Amino acid sequence: MRGLIVAGAACLVLAACSPETPPPPADEQAALAPLAVVDEPAEPLPVDCAPINAVFAAFDEPIPFASLRSGEAQTGNRFASAFSPANATCTIGETTGDGPAAPTIHGMSCTLFSSGVLDREKNAVPAKDAFVEARRQLDACLPADWTMRDGAVPETNTNEAMIYESQADAQRAMTGSFYTYPVQLKKAWGDQQGWRVTLDFQKEAGR
Repeated sequence: MRGLIVAGAACLVLAACSPETPPPPADEQAALAPLAVVDEPAEPLPVDCAPINAVFAAFDEPIPFASLRSGEAQTGNRFASAFSPANATCTIGETTGDGPAAPTIHGMSCTLFSSGVLDREKNAVPAKDAFVEARRQLDACLPADWTMRDGAVPETNTNEAMIYESQADAQRAMTGSFYTYPVQLKKAWGDQQGWRVTLDFQKEAGR
């Protein structure tokens, strides 16, 4: 077998085989075929931190996130956002929680992916991709005094979540009577809405 492969290679290289030399069998011809070139995985694009940095800076405005509003108020007191961190579609507004002690929450709510209820398994892939890409961007652009932690709740449909908070916020979470996550990235499945990947920025009034 080795002699046949070498003879076949000589035919290909020198083009001088005698008529009496038979061509190599088909399986040996396949062995002489050039190897396919395998593409290397593409490098991820560099992260543009400008949109995310603008949101973090807007936490400290007199009315949080007010500078990021775009146009007139939409439904209720919701505004479209002029910035789109992690390629999301965002709205800006405020809500007041239930109970006399509940504070007003200023927030920027972003939807990164929404699938509907059909093709749950198929749509789990782009939902995961959206979550991973948003986390990559947040991790790259996080302010120096901020930390991250796992925020998933296994007994619910929120199967992946990350909480981002400043050191002061993390301390207040352990001592305060009311606490709102400053930044939450979440991937969840809902029987009525399908897959949703969301990114929420929130600031309690007076904090």
